[in-house]
Amino acid sequence: MNNLVLNVAFSDDVCWIARILKAPVDPSYTRQHEVAMLSEIATMKTLKSRFPYLLLEGLKGKTLQSTMAKTVPVDYKHHVASQLADVLYQLENLTFDRLGRIWCGENCDEPPRIIP
Repeated sequence: MNNLVLNVAFSDDVCWIARILKAPVDPSYTRQHEVAMLSEIATMKTLKSRFPYLLLEGLKGKTLQSTMAKTVPVDYKHHVASQLADVLYQLENLTFDRLGRIWCGENCDEPPRIIP
């Protein structure tokens, strides 16, 4: 699955990131790409219903090139690692009865279920 990722900048200096599903080169894969995108939406919907979250404004600056910045002072690395471990622990406790992708139907308005 390929996506077009765009930075959308508004006149008030607010920036959004838009991720748009690109049409597959082989049209026979169109449905698979649609299902993959809908599954991602269903995953976010499921996380929203089970975990609190915030949407925050992105700040201009350098992005991390790895999961932990090399320039983070040693005094802060433990705190960052602890926060990351907490997030991973919470996600690990989000369990289902089988492996697969989360699906909430064509309109993402059904209860979550697992599809292959």
